[in-house]
Amino acid sequence: DYPWWNTLYIQLENLKHRLTVLWTTVQHLIDMFNTEEDMEIDSFLSELLSFDRELSSMLEGVTLVMDIKNNNRVTWLERSGTISVKTSPVDVKEVLQEKIFSRLDSTILTSATMTVASSFNHFLQQVGLPATTRSIQVESPFDYDNQMQFFVVKDLPIQAEESCVQQIAEFIAEVTTIMGGRTLVLFTSNKLLNEIYQELNSKINDFQVLGQGIDGNRSVVLEQFLRNSNSVLLGANSFWEGIDIQGQALSCVILVKLPFWPPSMPLIEARSELLELQGINSFREFLLPEAVIRFKQGFGRLIRSRVDKGVVILLDSRVIIKSYGKVFLSSVPVRTHIRGDRSQVLRNLNSWIENEYKQKELS
Repeated sequence: DYPWWNTLYIQLENLKHRLTVLWTTVQHLIDMFNTEEDMEIDSFLSELLSFDRELSSMLEGVTLVMDIKNNNRVTWLERSGTISVKTSPVDVKEVLQEKIFSRLDSTILTSATMTVASSFNHFLQQVGLPATTRSIQVESPFDYDNQMQFFVVKDLPIQAEESCVQQIAEFIAEVTTIMGGRTLVLFTSNKLLNEIYQELNSKINDFQVLGQGIDGNRSVVLEQFLRNSNSVLLGANSFWEGIDIQGQALSCVILVKLPFWPPSMPLIEARSELLELQGINSFREFLLPEAVIRFKQGFGRLIRSRVDKGVVILLDSRVIIKSYGKVFLSSVPVRTHIRGDRSQVLRNLNSWIENEYKQKELS
């Protein structure tokens, strides 16, 4: 129990009451005008129906937020400019079963990142489908082993972020110089992104540094990146998926850290606690598979067509030190990777660039 929750709960009760009164009034107006036949009244009625839907949705949201005794729901306060009250189901299996699977004879679910180490088990468990569900993994049309190279840096102390900001920035600056810009750097922390942004601006003069949330929102910085090939784009969570940059505009993707969700995030913490109560190892069965899926999404930003070429560089050595690292490596579409310290990776990167230029000259 928290004292602030009692105060907030009283305010939510007041809000719910006022919304209910307003919604009831709108309902009465709809009933009143529903039998009238007039163009102006029809237009007014349409607006009333829109208000009815919005108020109904707001009432449902407030009611869910107030239901804190529901063990399958987590509610939290979030601050990003303004303070918001958010709520979410901890487990979506029942919702999906009720709203989708029970209502249809068949359902097709597709995605490029459903599997973890070539297995659909994690996805099936998350959506509440049996392990016997029919599934098929279709091979990619891209020739990853010939279109790209995957590097893992062994000597960057990523976990000690504060002490290695300068080292990370120096390495990114060197890679950007070798690649001639055309580099996307993916972060799991906005704080680290901002710190690297400041360092890079003091180290790079020939290239434009673009930071998500610093130089604009996702669409603004992405548009600037596409217009200027001599640039490096620093992106956070929303850049790990859903962006499609084909051709020479993007030739290098740097993944700073393995994308584990922070265990302190309310929804992540609630799901982990629920699994542990069921006797399930939350790291192995939830946090790790989710990180692998997100890793595949970030990895997949590079090759978007049959003619794309480039490199992916991971700065997090846990992938080769920790026992769980093999799950990440077995989930990406390349059969081999090159691991080494920073100088070795930079040498190999230069060799890869030189080889690409030779192939272009021969063709």
